[in-house]
Amino acid sequence: MSNKDKLLQLELKYAEKVAMAEVLDFKQGILKRKISDYKLYEGNSNLMQKHHRFLKYIYSTIERYTVHRNIILYYYDSIPCTISVLVKTLDISRTSINDIIQDSIDENWTFKNINQKNRREFLIIPTELRLKFWLIYCKRRYHKAKSVGLAKAILALEEYEK
Repeated sequence: MSNKDKLLQLELKYAEKVAMAEVLDFKQGILKRKISDYKLYEGNSNLMQKHHRFLKYIYSTIERYTVHRNIILYYYDSIPCTISVLVKTLDISRTSINDIIQDSIDENWTFKNINQKNRREFLIIPTELRLKFWLIYCKRRYHKAKSVGLAKAILALEEYEK
């Protein structure tokens, strides 16, 4: 077997493991609610209900999902997030983004803060609640990846690259 074929096999195995981890949401996770993720919420049913409400909201349209995904990514990458930045990067109308941001403020998922570098615009910042939701998502993603052996697939790819 050639090196190219071996790499392709490792990449396919990795892709399969990623897909298996992602499909767990549909088989047993929040979307089907067959298995409770209550432990991820540290016994806080109120937090779990708020997170489920958030998930229903962001998964209802691709625009809501991408706006919220970018807000959290910009936050962790220390990129100032404004409505103008979202309009430019997402190709979603300003009106739609304003509506999504206002919904998010009303639900305590984001807030606006005056941009000190340009006082005519507002920074869109995730709230502590939204950051908790991200942490829960990351924990779930870790456990899903672990349950399907994704780390082994990554290690095999890394070993091949050496």
